[in-house]
Amino acid sequence: MRGVRVRRDERGAAAIVVALSLVVVMAAAMLTIDAGMLWNQRRTIATATDAAALAEARRAALTPGAATACGSQWVTMLSRNTRSQADALSCTVLPGDRGASFEVRARLASPVGFGAALGVRDAEAFASSVARFDPVSLVLEKTRPIAVCTQNTHMQEWFAYLDGTIP
Repeated sequence: MRGVRVRRDERGAAAIVVALSLVVVMAAAMLTIDAGMLWNQRRTIATATDAAALAEARRAALTPGAATACGSQWVTMLSRNTRSQADALSCTVLPGDRGASFEVRARLASPVGFGAALGVRDAEAFASSVARFDPVSLVLEKTRPIAVCTQNTHMQEWFAYLDGTIP
């Protein structure tokens, strides 16, 4: 045991632990920022596809014969809501009994600032939205009746207005 010397000097050990912990904390913070940016892009593209599908359904409901094809309005709406950054993938008409549904698909690239240091190159957010339109007659057929209390003063005024006794 004469030749073995054990060093009891622990100076600098805390600096090593702090440095390693700092690297882990910074990596987690960077990934959190990138994940937040991707989540924001996902919200943006979901809102844009919702608006585009609703625009097509509205166009089809207001224009006779427009329920058979997607027009150019969905691309315009998608572009407006994403500041022309989205890739418009498709607009599909899903025919129904008397109305139609429009499915819009798109993707939006998400910038990866810190993920590149960990090998993540590209991130994209995808979204798909469906909007349906039906003729009013179909909506009225599917609506369940409700009970209305006719003794309510507001309802009596409404009935009087409908009868023409209240101008």
